[in-house]
Amino acid sequence: MRLGWLFAALLCLSNQANASIEQTLLECRGLTQDSQRLACYDQLAKRFQSSTATTTIAPVVAAKPAVKAPVPTPPVSAPVTKTAQAAKSQPTAEQQVEDFGIRYKEIEDEVTKIYLDVVKVKKDPRGLLKITFSNGQLWKQAEAKRFKLKAGDKAFIEKASLGSFLLGTDKRNATIRVKRLK
Repeated sequence: MRLGWLFAALLCLSNQANASIEQTLLECRGLTQDSQRLACYDQLAKRFQSSTATTTIAPVVAAKPAVKAPVPTPPVSAPVTKTAQAAKSQPTAEQQVEDFGIRYKEIEDEVTKIYLDVVKVKKDPRGLLKITFSNGQLWKQAEAKRFKLKAGDKAFIEKASLGSFLLGTDKRNATIRVKRLK
């Protein structure tokens, strides 16, 4: 019961303090000279800062029982690639000034296009192709475009934008977007 009365009293005091701050804020806004207005706002900020500092209550945290820490596993070193080495080397300020505004691409030693032999072509219930290649990979057509492909054809898969892949043949000038399943 006492706690309820104490809480109600604090609530009333905080409402009065907020009303006082709002009133002072309006008075500061009414001042015409810039220096006086700034001084008024500074005094208001100091008063607000001191009132919030005294009313801040630190949260009580209960002590948790000690838990045995897991045993860390030794780190496994991965082979360093050329792109990782390039990312580690930071260009100098002089080099950054020289290269500013120049758009260039780094040459990567990464495979961007592969040729595979088609072993089997099936259509799913939606009419999209499921293509099995000689190396065991299974790819599925990702867009509803008409594309003729049969077993025994030599097809290529190349990287496209935003991490997607395109499938096509050298006989045709068309490609379809595909997604790897297996």
